[in-house]
Amino acid sequence: MQINDVYKELKENCLCRSGHDFSSNYLGKHPSYLSMLNSRNENPSIEAWAMLSYTLQSRAQVLANSDSEFIQDAAMRLSELQQAVAANVMQECAARSR
Repeated sequence: MQINDVYKELKENCLCRSGHDFSSNYLGKHPSYLSMLNSRNENPSIEAWAMLSYTLQSRAQVLANSDSEFIQDAAMRLSELQQAVAANVMQECAARSR
């Protein structure tokens, strides 16, 4: 999984407005973090991945309580993304500990 895949999924589903929004509100980083990663062709820090996992989980839990089926669907997609991101975090941690 690539960070841009998560960003595109969120943006396509109107859960994120821009790369700046994603960097700040999902990764807990400076608004230009995603742009910087892309321009340098670098991968995000493990801390950014972990924050993304946490943020996705938190937002999914909040949205899951909605009466709207549309919002509940968004919550389910956030939860699915969170699971994929969490698996990525575990893989990154395992790879770095070798």
